[in-house]
Amino acid sequence: MERDFVRARRDDSAEEVMRALIAKNHSEAYVADDDGNYAGMLTLNQLLSAKSGNAGELARDDSLRFDAAMSVWDAMEAMRGFVGESIPVLDARGRLLGVVHESALVAAYLRTVRELRAEENADH
Repeated sequence: MERDFVRARRDDSAEEVMRALIAKNHSEAYVADDDGNYAGMLTLNQLLSAKSGNAGELARDDSLRFDAAMSVWDAMEAMRGFVGESIPVLDARGRLLGVVHESALVAAYLRTVRELRAEENADH
């Protein structure tokens, strides 16, 4: 899980979030309140087309998200058909903990498969 991502507060303006995304060379921002409660995601394209509003008003809460306790297998299954930069990771209370990049999840999956195969081959 990565903790270096663009986090926006609900009352941040669209322009403020755009500047943060551009500064970090990211295309997605994750919106949370001061307690870390996840409110949704914003994309740079979405912000560019918004005439006004703040992050809380513009955030989409319908995107894929992972539970911190989710297994690699379940995460891979949930990610089927996913298109995006990263996926938010939430705790059981819905607080934003970080994000997982698709490439990191695939690497973890492949590492797990290799470990299982090594165990399997060691038993024979």
